[in-house]
Amino acid sequence: TLDKVRSLLQPGDIILSARNSNAVTFEPVMAMAGVGGDWVHTGIYNGDGKVYEQHNSMEQKPHASRARLSSLDEFVKRSNHLMILRPPYANAQEVQDTLKASQERLGQHYDYTFNLQNPSKMYCVAYTYLAVEKGAPSIQLAEPDRALGHDVVSPKTFQKTPGMEPIYSTGASFPLTYLSKFD
Repeated sequence: TLDKVRSLLQPGDIILSARNSNAVTFEPVMAMAGVGGDWVHTGIYNGDGKVYEQHNSMEQKPHASRARLSSLDEFVKRSNHLMILRPPYANAQEVQDTLKASQERLGQHYDYTFNLQNPSKMYCVAYTYLAVEKGAPSIQLAEPDRALGHDVVSPKTFQKTPGMEPIYSTGASFPLTYLSKFD
């Protein structure tokens, strides 16, 4: 899978994943709020074997959960399933601006309230969404859902975005992925 993913990825691609982490956070909250789906985590590929992501390390140290640049190998190892989406960037500058927007937020703390409007913290999907929104204004991202008392984006938001091209998918199943955490 890793070799296949490496061969297909381009800078600025969005990677959706169904994580095999033991953390029990985003999945049930989003499912109960009605905005969940099979994919629970996102990242943006930088083109150099790295993925910008807002990493939740709740199972280790919640205060250490921050936006970071992870190796593609590490990102893939933490995932049961992957999907690559290619945003409809207008030009190469939008790709670079999206990567720059991701870079600017490195170190930002994780938002366990999943509030898209919180400027000081963000969850993984919000990190990806806001980077694309800032870097690629030509892309008409799907509107956030209303849940938990505020606007919420989920990986489904990217799947609903016009022009977002699915490049690769191993398939995913939220119930099976979630239940596998309790082996």
